[in-house]
Amino acid sequence: MSDARDVDALVHQLRTAARAADRLAAHLADLHSLAFEKHVAGVERTSGAAWPPPGVDDVGDPKARALWRRLDAGQHHLVEVVAISQDTLNYLSAGPGAAWTRGSLMDRADLARQLKQQRARAGRGEHVPVRLVDQPGYPGGKAS
Repeated sequence: MSDARDVDALVHQLRTAARAADRLAAHLADLHSLAFEKHVAGVERTSGAAWPPPGVDDVGDPKARALWRRLDAGQHHLVEVVAISQDTLNYLSAGPGAAWTRGSLMDRADLARQLKQQRARAGRGEHVPVRLVDQPGYPGGKAS
């Protein structure tokens, strides 16, 4: 069974993860640069030594590449957290109303007028376009 301590622990983990994600996002470009861009080494050529010295010709820092790979491998967990968040908000708000929507591009009266004209064209035997994909419903109204 889950109790209040579990809720507190999960809230703490989520808030810590959110702060860490903000910090990481601020430095992501630098990490990518260090991991994958070629850098000039501060090495001088000496006689008899192999040129370039071992490791100088590598691209990027191995530690930065390892961190990038860890981040890349863990990003599917972040996607899952975002999906769980959206599903939870939808559940608590009794529907998908928690998601942002731009709303309809036309008002209800205009939609009703156009649907009436479409039915009239179908009644006269004129061509009526077939809907290929169901359209999103009118926000706050019935689905068409």
